[in-house]
Amino acid sequence: MSGTVSDPSSAVVSGAGVALTNTATGVRRTTTTNEAGIYRFDAVDLGTYQLRITHAGFKAFLATELGVEANRTSIMDVRLELGSEAIAVQVSAEADALAVRDGPLRGGNFLPRQVSQLPLTDLNPFSLARTLPGVIRPSGGEVTEGGGEGVQFSVNGQRVRGNNFLLDGTDNNDIAFTGIAQPFNMADAVEEVSVQTSNFSVEFGRASGAVLNVVTKSGTNSVHGTLFWRYQSQRFDSVSNQDKLNGSPKSVFVHNVPGFTLGGPIRKDKTFFFAGFQQDTNRSTTNFRLVVPTSSAVDRLRALFPSNPRLDLYLSTLGDLRGTANQISLPLGLDPQTGVDRGPVLFATAPLALPKTSEGPEWLIRFDHYRSEAHRLSARYIYDSRLNSPNSVLFPGFILDNGDRNRNFQFTDSYTF
Repeated sequence: MSGTVSDPSSAVVSGAGVALTNTATGVRRTTTTNEAGIYRFDAVDLGTYQLRITHAGFKAFLATELGVEANRTSIMDVRLELGSEAIAVQVSAEADALAVRDGPLRGGNFLPRQVSQLPLTDLNPFSLARTLPGVIRPSGGEVTEGGGEGVQFSVNGQRVRGNNFLLDGTDNNDIAFTGIAQPFNMADAVEEVSVQTSNFSVEFGRASGAVLNVVTKSGTNSVHGTLFWRYQSQRFDSVSNQDKLNGSPKSVFVHNVPGFTLGGPIRKDKTFFFAGFQQDTNRSTTNFRLVVPTSSAVDRLRALFPSNPRLDLYLSTLGDLRGTANQISLPLGLDPQTGVDRGPVLFATAPLALPKTSEGPEWLIRFDHYRSEAHRLSARYIYDSRLNSPNSVLFPGFILDNGDRNRNFQFTDSYTF
């Protein structure tokens, strides 16, 4: 938060007292304007603020509803009026379009209401970046970046691997595959999502694409929270064209995400807490495509190899599953004893319907303590766990599961000089 203070003749006012107060937490910070009439507050927490400026011989100036967003400097230039300091000139910064100007950034900031109410791909807040100019979902090949569908995008023609992900302003990049290291998909616990697609300042490096930052919520002087239950299902959807071509029946899933958030004061104007939890459970009947012999191929194989134990084991494991779509002709080659060409047999794809579960909990706890105007402490812990079963199917009865756990702890001890 920065700005310049001047008098009615446009001359700068030095030594003016400036107080910035967070309307939600009551935390107050003060400073004075320098010889150029400039005031500045660094490392300001996100939220809505009240700005008060006073100087002897001038009316007090009070601006309310002054918003601070992530990765941006809000500028409030003030012109004081002559008069008694007891008389205040009040301005609603929210209604004054000229009061707050953002820096020359390209991208967008998404506020809590937008994050909680707009649809999110894979519940990932970063997927909102795909609504911005210059951000697209790459096509024409498989994207191998980690983090799921929600973060697989290209910014201004750059590679997917060129994006830089932050969590509460700290590095959150997977060191092996790039993408997100610590997933955070709890929309009701997000204070803001900041996306910078170009023109970011020198404090941000590592990115040729975009700088994306998710900021978690903190507590305030009032107890507040949410109780939510997100539900998705494919029961009312039609069968996709690809499933029609492959002869696959409709895959039905039920996706439930219940949870809650709660925040409030431990000590008014000083210490605050915020916590959140959600259980993400996706149960479905999924069709895994396998390449197996057709009915005619099974008959021909039994005729050619009537007493082959390997063929008997293969067909008994296969059961009644037979290929029907996308036929492939496989030559059997010459008989090693007679030298006669055994001709081809037909294999094809077939859907194997299996129940699939993807589930896991995610929770967050955060504490913020303001020891003094110049000294603040903050601690935040995130836990995320997920099990996918089955993750892939190699053959009937031969499946692979996949599970992962992620933990992220951050402690910040900040001083303002």
